[in-house]
Amino acid sequence: MLTDNYGTKTMDLYIEGMHCERCVRKLSMALSQIEGVESCDVEMGHARISYLPQLATPQALKRTAESTGYEAHLQAPRKGPWQRFLDRMIRSNEGVFGNKRPDCCSIISDQQTRKQN
Repeated sequence: MLTDNYGTKTMDLYIEGMHCERCVRKLSMALSQIEGVESCDVEMGHARISYLPQLATPQALKRTAESTGYEAHLQAPRKGPWQRFLDRMIRSNEGVFGNKRPDCCSIISDQQTRKQN
């Protein structure tokens, strides 16, 4: 955690369970609505949050991420061999297909709609 001259602290949250840009927007919106959050930069699997410690705590920010549907950690979790393999595959696919990721949340909702019909 870092502290600047104005009393704002910056922390990192490590997020598991994010799959697409819609997940990024969902978590970013939830975190930015917390009183005391000055800014949050959310990307796949990671959030950097600047907040006023008088109004928000790391535990409250973690709980918000978890209540949004993701697993959150205050420290980077250790990756197993399977996760490291998947990370290499993602980087390889990005090299071939570019940075475009499917929106898994819309894919899931489309499948649920089809099942209901």
